[in-house]
Amino acid sequence: MEKISNKGPLISVIIPLYNKGPYVERAIQSVLTQSIQDFEIIVVEGGSTDNSLEVVRKFDDPRLHVITQVDKGVSAARNEGVHIAESDFIAFLDADDEWMLDFIETLLRLKDNYPDTGVYFTAIKEKGLDNDEKSHTYSCVPFEGWEGVIENYFQALVHGDPLYYPSSLALRKDVFLDNGGFTQGAAWGEDQDLCGRIALRKSIAFSSNICSIIYKTDEYARAMRKRIAITEEHPFIKPAQKAISEGKVPDYLMTDLKNWINLLVLFSVKYNLNAGNPDSARNILKRNRIEGISRKKMWLVFWSFMPKWIFNPGGYSLFDICNSSILFIKRYIKPN
Repeated sequence: MEKISNKGPLISVIIPLYNKGPYVERAIQSVLTQSIQDFEIIVVEGGSTDNSLEVVRKFDDPRLHVITQVDKGVSAARNEGVHIAESDFIAFLDADDEWMLDFIETLLRLKDNYPDTGVYFTAIKEKGLDNDEKSHTYSCVPFEGWEGVIENYFQALVHGDPLYYPSSLALRKDVFLDNGGFTQGAAWGEDQDLCGRIALRKSIAFSSNICSIIYKTDEYARAMRKRIAITEEHPFIKPAQKAISEGKVPDYLMTDLKNWINLLVLFSVKYNLNAGNPDSARNILKRNRIEGISRKKMWLVFWSFMPKWIFNPGGYSLFDICNSSILFIKRYIKPN
């Protein structure tokens, strides 16, 4: 394992960059204006064809470093940034997201107060195309302003808590390396995969203060459609099932972990159906046994046996239309 030095900045910030010219200045500026200034920024440039690199090079700050890694993907970019980082504490920031002024301060406080946990998160706020904002209610938070340890990470995920965005987390470098970093080649879910593998072994520290802003732009939507079109199943499914089969999952996590696996299987099937890949969807259902949600599974099984010409990868599929119609009927049409 790579030798970790305790010298250097308090925290290393890794920013993977590919064609984010309109946004990367905002991301970097949100780091430079942090309430704690002892950091380094490592931008891993992936061969952008827009002006992303030019925007980054306008910053004249010795704490900002740029390395190039072409055509290897976001997971490889983050992994490379961690390996060359000088700090033993790592944070990630996507080039189209931004931090509030106290993000680093909050993460360092969590690290000092809960040194034995695996990953440190803050609450997030989402912004869309029209700057419409969405804040989340976290089931794992007992009261506003709470900070503490989440013992059952998978229970929080099952209840819908978004505890996996790279731009809202930090972790120690040794924990990252011991768990193999981000899975390279994964078309989606690489953040959930890494956090899940760590949570099988360690608890999670969380601050309910909103310190990170996640932007859901049109570029984000296009990227998701492209990733969904080539995906098969979520990368965390196999390591989670392996941990269960090898008896490495504590009893108190078992039920919620299985429920989370069930949801990831259903997400994988739905994404493949929407992408026009019914054969892949059917194979995922065959490989993975799902318990407790049979009606939803039966619906997905039905669509997985439909011929490929029914699906339209370039827009809304028949699956989307029928699914939306059923939801509409259930919600708004009352029986006589």
